Amino acid sequence: MRGLGVSFVVRRARSSWVLLACVAVTVLLTTGLAAVLWAFAAEAVPTGALSILADPQGRSVAVNGLADAGQAASYSRFIRATLSKAWPGVGFEMDSALWADPIQLPSPTITHPTSCPSAQIQSSRFPGCVTPTVISQIQLASLQGIGAQATLTAGSWPGPPHDGGPLPVALPVTAASRLHLTPGSVLTGTTQSGAPTSMQVTGLFRPKDPASPYWGLDLLPVSGVGVQGSSLSYAAIIQQTSYVSYGPAVVNPAAFGGALTASQASWLVLPQAQAMARGNIDALAASTSAAVSQVAVVLPDGLKVTSGLPQSLAGIASTVVLTRSLFTIGALELLLVAGAGLVLAARLLASLREEESALLRARGATRWQVVRPVLAEAVLLGVAAGLAGVLA
Repeated sequence: MRGLGVSFVVRRARSSWVLLACVAVTVLLTTGLAAVLWAFAAEAVPTGALSILADPQGRSVAVNGLADAGQAASYSRFIRATLSKAWPGVGFEMDSALWADPIQLPSPTITHPTSCPSAQIQSSRFPGCVTPTVISQIQLASLQGIGAQATLTAGSWPGPPHDGGPLPVALPVTAASRLHLTPGSVLTGTTQSGAPTSMQVTGLFRPKDPASPYWGLDLLPVSGVGVQGSSLSYAAIIQQTSYVSYGPAVVNPAAFGGALTASQASWLVLPQAQAMARGNIDALAASTSAAVSQVAVVLPDGLKVTSGLPQSLAGIASTVVLTRSLFTIGALELLLVAGAGLVLAARLLASLREEESALLRARGATRWQVVRPVLAEAVLLGVAAGLAGVLA
């Protein structure tokens, strides 16, 4: 049937413009508010994740274990490859350190008692006598990037060792104070095999930020002094031994090429917080947990991995699911109300056009010819109002 083209649709819409304007406003407000909800959710989730991951201590991964220099290089490649695979698109920094066996300092200190014979003292915790012994040792290490993380308070950083000369070292200020050392002082000790070793202090340093995750590389307390104790019982005599470790006594990396032999290694990995917060948190949580387990188990000697990142990511993933669920429920409620309003408007519009539709059918119009102008009107109105709402 002729006459049901564009001009007919325009004339028909003009006759019911008030009702159609209400429908258009409803669609515009609904799509606009829904777009606002989804846009806010899309921004709120990464922002919330970033606030949790902003603390470097919470997202750092610290690894340490027994390794010589060759093994440490191999482990470094393995750790980097494993974490790169676990964090696609997320950059990260990785620092490493090599540690030598501790050097025992001379003359362990024995506390002489007053009431027990043979250098023994009584203890209220034990029925017999206690012989306390303090053994001092210094821990040598080469820490990658320490120059940017510590401030020299005196002297200079150590250079490569010279044949036949003392080993150049830089000490933490607290350790040097306890040992009464200054730049230029020469310290002597013995290795575990009993070989004599001499060290010359070239400088003293202090951490710029003791709370920095970088110091996860340090196997000793950040203060530079660590204490461990043990007890052995012989009949009525208790032998208590305290090991006081000073360090790290920082050496030049070239020292591990000949003068020193590495026995341990440590690594500190710090991923980029912003890239991780904008990534797929669910996938990152699963891959990070798997990577941490792989590093700890796969390597032959077994490495100790310390990190709260898998737990943090798992917590963020749970929060993301809850947040998106709340926004989705809000959007569905909005769509339900808007849908009910549109149905009422459509029924009212249909009732107003019942006579018009009956007249068209009586003049020979098919069902499709009657429905087509309605669909055209709905599509044009809905698309225009929807796009305007999203843009608004």
